[in-house]
Amino acid sequence: MMFDSKGNLWAGDNFIVGAQNQDVLWTGNLSEFAPNGRPLSPITTGFTGGGVEGVGYGLAIDAGDNVWVTTYGSQTIAKFNNQGKPLSPPEGDNFNGQLGLMQGIIVTASGDVWAVGISKNQLVYFPKGDPTKAKIICEGQSAEPCKSFAGPFHLAIDQQDRIWVSNVVGDWLTRFPASDPSKAETFKVGYSPGGIGIDGQGNVWVVNHFGSSERGKSLFAQMAEIAKAGGNPDPSLVRTMAAQKGGPDGGTVTDPTPGRQPGAGLAGVWAWHRGALGDRRGWQ
Repeated sequence: MMFDSKGNLWAGDNFIVGAQNQDVLWTGNLSEFAPNGRPLSPITTGFTGGGVEGVGYGLAIDAGDNVWVTTYGSQTIAKFNNQGKPLSPPEGDNFNGQLGLMQGIIVTASGDVWAVGISKNQLVYFPKGDPTKAKIICEGQSAEPCKSFAGPFHLAIDQQDRIWVSNVVGDWLTRFPASDPSKAETFKVGYSPGGIGIDGQGNVWVVNHFGSSERGKSLFAQMAEIAKAGGNPDPSLVRTMAAQKGGPDGGTVTDPTPGRQPGAGLAGVWAWHRGALGDRRGWQ
């Protein structure tokens, strides 16, 4: 979820009401709400078109209040204006069908759009948000920074224009300069990092689905084996988190800044959202 300049809340939907009894859940669209909670998008279906079909964790809003989303069902990137009208083609921007299951997406202060694909280990780039100049930087293990990815989930950009990526089938973050993605570095965190955010002081925060315990290590290894065999680790991830309890075996929140310790005890930790006014509060 993200807020636009008018304070309206936009949310990407995994599936529409009633679709949870279907074999394929990824049928969701876009929802918009006014600051007082009044729905602004059409009842039941939300905003449709532009290739959107089952939004994952990817939703970003640019300086023009355009909404960018990544999808699972249609495996594409879609763009809408602030009135809910699709600006992307009916099939979205799918790079001629080359995209896999798409996840995190961000818009930088300069207007660039970056997105990651979890199933094909992809990094996608729209310079200044221009779809005519968009390209897949890398995928699989073809080159850095994709060589340092393991199921890229989300991404964030810090005050030094360095992009950080969480790896849901890994236990590390990947960092690279936006100006030169080939210069990748990795930073150890907990098992299966998900939502990631940068606070106003430049600290990097990430939630770890399986925490840092031995139980988390074992569960993470099982999920990694599924991914290595070419399977979809999502069902294993979701079922494991649904059964997970808080306490020492729960999920954790990590700040990889040297000298800091992870916070523990969360049950189904998934997302991280930076607090208001650039402060260090986070929400999950």
